[in-house]
Amino acid sequence: RNPVVEQVVNETLMVMRDVWKVHGRPTSIRVELARELRQNQQQRSKTHSRNQARDKERSGVRQVLIDEFNRPKPSRKDIEKYELWKQQKHQCIYSGKPIEVTQLFDTREVDIDHIIPQSKFYDDSIQNRVLCFRTENAGANGKNKMLAAPYMKAKGPAEWEAYVTRVNSWGFGWGKRKYLMAEEVPESFINRQLQETRYIGTEVRKHLERFATTNATLGIVTDVLKDEW
Repeated sequence: RNPVVEQVVNETLMVMRDVWKVHGRPTSIRVELARELRQNQQQRSKTHSRNQARDKERSGVRQVLIDEFNRPKPSRKDIEKYELWKQQKHQCIYSGKPIEVTQLFDTREVDIDHIIPQSKFYDDSIQNRVLCFRTENAGANGKNKMLAAPYMKAKGPAEWEAYVTRVNSWGFGWGKRKYLMAEEVPESFINRQLQETRYIGTEVRKHLERFATTNATLGIVTDVLKDEW
């Protein structure tokens, strides 16, 4: 018996009931396994408010890029680059060198990098992203598929100490600092996450298959597809 799974199944069935009442019986169902399904009403309300605030922030950045950076149609990547650039005090997270405005867009000098590579841990949120020079991110001496902390430690004590100072003084949230200082991906967290997600997917699909053909997709994968579309 898993309380988390039971809550997800019950809430899914309630959503299914409401959808059926309004739109009739569905012909097919795609289940998005998002973290929000496991939250109570108060937590979902906080998540909704946080998402609204985030959308407002992005709209503000979009307008700044239009008005001040001569980018009439800023892309999601443009917006994220600007946000990270501001967050990082206009500097590369790994070298500490300044990133000029002229290097930010339409060049191959600056990359958005995953602190923990996606090949090791699939988190594509801004919490797992930083801005850096491409020379730090790729190539023979670059970070490539390393985690940020081991990469910086390998550069020597002076570079490591300067990096730690940046991480602790730039106002990052606790989650991002944890990623930036992680020397390995916690295996227990990955296993728990995978097992719970698989179990939820199996149970939800089993119940919804009674109504229509059902397929399951990770919410984080859906986010990626939305960006591509």
